[in-house]
Amino acid sequence: MNIFEWNAVFALIGGSVVCSGCMMAQPLEDETQVFPHKSDCKHDDPSTQHPWWVLQQLIEQVRG
Repeated sequence: MNIFEWNAVFALIGGSVVCSGCMMAQPLEDETQVFPHKSDCKHDDPSTQHPWWVLQQLIEQVRG
């Protein structure tokens, strides 16, 4: 997943990651838990289960 794909699925709003498909949110303190997508969310996929971790990896790639 690249930053554009991540940003198509998630947004950072008020200290939480929010899914654009189901509008569920996850605060940073819950980063170790699987993202709580709604059962019918179009973005509920193995690649979107830990958005905080993916975001951290993407930032590290940009930093080099």
